[in-house]
Amino acid sequence: MLRKRTSSAKLSSIHPSYNTVKTLKLTTILACLTATVSHAAITSLEIGGVINELNGSNSTITGGDVSNLWVGTLIGGTTSAAFQMFNSDTNVHTADMRVTYLSNTLTGGASVNNTDSSGLMIARTVNSQGLTDGGTLSILSRYNTLTAGQSAAMNFKFEFFQPGTTTPLPIEVRVTNLDLDFDQRIRVSNSEFITPPFALGGNLASSNSGGFTTYFDNVVPFSVSTVANPLNAAVIDTNLGDEFDIRLGTTLPGADFALFMFEFRAESEIIPEPSAALLGGLGMLALLRRRRSA
Repeated sequence: MLRKRTSSAKLSSIHPSYNTVKTLKLTTILACLTATVSHAAITSLEIGGVINELNGSNSTITGGDVSNLWVGTLIGGTTSAAFQMFNSDTNVHTADMRVTYLSNTLTGGASVNNTDSSGLMIARTVNSQGLTDGGTLSILSRYNTLTAGQSAAMNFKFEFFQPGTTTPLPIEVRVTNLDLDFDQRIRVSNSEFITPPFALGGNLASSNSGGFTTYFDNVVPFSVSTVANPLNAAVIDTNLGDEFDIRLGTTLPGADFALFMFEFRAESEIIPEPSAALLGGLGMLALLRRRRSA
């Protein structure tokens, strides 16, 4: 037997508590979503000062150039750059961050070009990709993956210390890897990051294997990748620890520069959190329902 559908307005008149129950349910949903997408322990950071960096005679990056690269010999576990990290909300010097080159991971005869210099830059960049905070970290390198099936990557360790010391500082930070394109990829350990990321650009994909998650540009063919699109980004939060490792590389056939840009603000200056839009939409929905039931 078919049942007639009863409108919310009728339910309100028949059961005065209906609106209260409905409001409580919506409030509960909003509270749960807020708790899910907000991570109270995350510290929003930006680079406020340079302790030392690895770069060449030209620190302006317009696509990658030999002049951007540091001239020297890479020593795994030793070659590093360091920065002063300021709380982006309070402008207080909160931590020092050291980024150390660890090793190369090469397959199929690929290589990291060391002909002209180290093939590496680790430096603070300012006003890149639409950012205005001046605290973006850029890691530039040049890979030789001359034929299909080759891959080349460099491994790095990020460490956090109490300001002005070498005392490890456990801290939770948001790592936004901006503008992944042309089959660039990053790999992180699931034990050091909260996965999956809450935002992943429309051209990106991810894979999970052996306790690691890889985020990579998924545009085919790669020749149509969008250059300088910061919204192709993976946004991931670290677990509470004083260090984490990241692998940066590419499988795109050719010999060229690859730039990896990192922001540490929470939330990102240019990438909106999906949660904000979702909560806003639910808020509007609540208002509309309130008006319709009035």
